[in-house]
Amino acid sequence: RAARGAEDGDFKNAIDKLRALIQGPRRKKPSGFHLRTEMRLIGDHSASTMMGRSSKFGQKIRIWFARGRSRLAKSFRFDQRQVITVGLVGVWFSTAMISNISSKAIMDEYKRPSFLVLFQLLVNVILNGSILKQNAKSCESVLNKMKEAAPLCFPCAFTLMLSRVLTYISFSKVPASLTQTIKASTPVFAVFLSYILNGKRSTFRTLVTLVPIIVGVTLSTATELQFEFWGFLSALLAAFISTLQTFATKNFLANTKMDSSPLVFNLTVSVMAAVVLLPANLYHTWFGVEGNPEQKITGSLVLLFATSAFMNWCQTISSIYVLQRLTLLSHQVTSVLRRLLLISSSLIYFQTEISFLKLLGMITAISGFAWYSWEKKKLRKTRRTTSPPAISAHSSGGFVTDCNDKLAIIV
Repeated sequence: RAARGAEDGDFKNAIDKLRALIQGPRRKKPSGFHLRTEMRLIGDHSASTMMGRSSKFGQKIRIWFARGRSRLAKSFRFDQRQVITVGLVGVWFSTAMISNISSKAIMDEYKRPSFLVLFQLLVNVILNGSILKQNAKSCESVLNKMKEAAPLCFPCAFTLMLSRVLTYISFSKVPASLTQTIKASTPVFAVFLSYILNGKRSTFRTLVTLVPIIVGVTLSTATELQFEFWGFLSALLAAFISTLQTFATKNFLANTKMDSSPLVFNLTVSVMAAVVLLPANLYHTWFGVEGNPEQKITGSLVLLFATSAFMNWCQTISSIYVLQRLTLLSHQVTSVLRRLLLISSSLIYFQTEISFLKLLGMITAISGFAWYSWEKKKLRKTRRTTSPPAISAHSSGGFVTDCNDKLAIIV
C-alpha cells in the first residue's frame, strides 16, 4: 500500500501508511528514529521502483529490519528505566541502613536526641535550599503558597520533630532492632486514628491483619534481653506520632494541593521543625537537662553526626525519586523490605543477641505489616471503582490520592 502511494506521488499518504506499518496503531507521536526510518524508506523506494520487481523484496526486508530496530530500541529504553529504578531503590535502602546505624551509634556515645534531630534538620534545610535555589523562578510561586499554608504545615513539622526525638530516645535505651520492630505497629494506630478522626470503620480482613503485628511485637518485646520500659514506651509513642504525622501530611497535601513540589514541602517542614526544636535544644544545652553535660565531642563523633545527617538527607531525596517511579503497591512492598533490612542490619552490625522467639516475633510483625499493606491496596482499588475520582482526605478516612499517600511517607 505504501508502494502505490509513493508511485503515485502522494508522499504524505505513503509516510502515514509507513508510520502505521512500522510503529503500529498504539503510538501517537513518532520518535525521531521512526521519522528518519520512514523518510529513508520512502527515498529508497522511490529509487528502487526504477529497478524492477526485484527491489520490492529488498523493500520488505528493509521494513522488517526497521521494525526490529524500533522494537529493540523500545525494549532497551524500558530496560534502562528498570535499571535506574533498581539503582535508586538500592541507594534508598543503603542510605537508610547507614543512617539508622550511625544514629544508633551516636545515641550510644552521645545521648542528645534533640541535638541530633536539630542537626539533621539543619543539614536537610541547607541541602534542599541549595537544590531549589538553582530553579528559584519556578519555585517562587510555590514558596508563596507554602507561606500562606504555614498554619496547616505546623502539625506536620511538630509531629516530624517529636517522632524523630522519641525514636532516638528509644535508640539510647534499647537495641535499634527492637525499636524498628515496635515501629512496625503503625498499622494498628492507623486503624485506630482512622476511626477516631474520620469515623471510618475498617473491614474485618483489615482487622485480622493487625493480629500478627500485635503478636509479633509482643513476642519480640517479651523475649528482649536488653529490655527497658522507657525505651519501649518511646518507640511505641514514636510509632503513634508518626501515624499522626501521616494523617496530618495527607490532610495538608489534600487542602493545599502541594503534591507536585515534594522538595519544597520537605524544606518547609524541616525549617518549621528546626525552629520549634531550637529553643528547647538551647535550654537543654545551657542547663544540662538532656544527657550528660560533661560529654565531650570527639572527631569520631563529629564524623558520625555528619554521616547520619547526610545519609538521612540522601534517604529523603532518593525516596522522592523512587516514589515517582513506583506504584503505591510497589512502594508498600519496598517499605516492608526497607523495614526488614533496617532490623537485620542493626542485628548484624551491633551483634545483638537474639533468641528464636524474638526472631519469630520480628518475622511475624513484618509479615503482618506486609499483609496489612496488601489489604489496604485492595481496598483502595475497590474504592476507585465505586467512587468518583476526586476524593478528599476527610471523606475517605484519610486516604486521598496515590501521590498524597506516597508523599506522606517522604518526610
